[in-house]
Amino acid sequence: MNELDSELIRQKLLNEGYIEVENEKNAEIILINTCSVRRKAEEKAIHYSREMKNKKKTVVMLGCLAQHKGEELIKIAKADIVIGTKSYEKIIDILLDFERKQTLTNAERFTTIELKEFEEKLASSLEKISEIQSLVIYEITDYINLKQKFLLNLIENIALLDIFVNFAYVSIENNYIKPNLVKEKVLKIKGLRHPIYEKYFEYFIDNDINLNEDEYVMILTGPNMGGKSTFLKTVAINVLLAQIGSFIPAKQATIGIVDRILTRMGSGDDIIKKRSTFMVEMLETAYILDNSTENSLVILDEVGRGTSTYDGMAIAWALCEYFAKTKKCRTLLATHFHQLSNLEKYIKSIKNYHVEVIEKEDNIIFTYKIKPGFADKSYGIHVAKIAGVNQEVINIAQNILQNFEKFTGIKIVQTKLIK
Repeated sequence: MNELDSELIRQKLLNEGYIEVENEKNAEIILINTCSVRRKAEEKAIHYSREMKNKKKTVVMLGCLAQHKGEELIKIAKADIVIGTKSYEKIIDILLDFERKQTLTNAERFTTIELKEFEEKLASSLEKISEIQSLVIYEITDYINLKQKFLLNLIENIALLDIFVNFAYVSIENNYIKPNLVKEKVLKIKGLRHPIYEKYFEYFIDNDINLNEDEYVMILTGPNMGGKSTFLKTVAINVLLAQIGSFIPAKQATIGIVDRILTRMGSGDDIIKKRSTFMVEMLETAYILDNSTENSLVILDEVGRGTSTYDGMAIAWALCEYFAKTKKCRTLLATHFHQLSNLEKYIKSIKNYHVEVIEKEDNIIFTYKIKPGFADKSYGIHVAKIAGVNQEVINIAQNILQNFEKFTGIKIVQTKLIK
């Protein structure tokens, strides 16, 4: 950049009202004439530009270096404006166009008329976009409301299709059969399996059940760990599957439609509501008694075990009689109260079944098969032994049990209950 160019720029700025000051401390704008021919001059110009920026001045770099480096100088020299040799005539327009917007710690922020206009357009555009989006949403909502009935039917049909496709897939993969649903009070299934449990065992023992208009209450006895609870769950879940339209894991099935499945299984307290384990058990039992009908399926697992032996036995006995004589609904009751097996002799609708066990020397073999008849032992001590209870405790328990059977008159109590 030659001296003539510098003087020309100086005169233009003075003509536009800019004031030239001798001391850079009083200056707002610093004009730096640059040259890319002389290396030291280039480095000096860049260093000076940075120095002025640190003093919060507006730096304008002109000349050959500005033409050669261009906007790169904004980064390396921290210049605010870079004007090449071909743009000297525009310097006044450029300088007048920039307006200081904000003073920062190490920099000055400027804006222009064009930027302000663009900012306004952008702001208004965002508002218009929001309005358009709202309008589109309202239009879609109105359209959906008009097609509401069609869409709801479509969703329901897709959901049903999804359910039945899955039913079909599971049935084919797991060898399920189509149950025969009837209105009569019957529950006859052969080769019944549990759809979930069978996935976790190499062999799952299937079982049969046969309840009808004449024999609709099953009392199931047998040892701990023998499979009583599993059988009850298997019956309940397969009746549910059949009534929701699925095939079931069995060989053959005729199932009378039930209006509800009511279960009382497991144990647990509700301390927050001041309910003991036995209270929870009785509350659930009371609900079943109040809500069951002749068309219900009732599943009771060891009702009465949360209180004394004879209290619990009396409650379980009364429940069997009530469901057999009053409710007359299909009922499965698993129990360790072997005395309940005597009910079969006096109430025709009650039938005894037991879980088969094979005794071999000092051990027992669980077959997990449900057979007609009743069991007279629960093998609780044997299960305790399997669980790893101390052998000394096992021996003491065995002796006590023998004394109970010999001296407490259990059979006499049983006879009295029957009478």
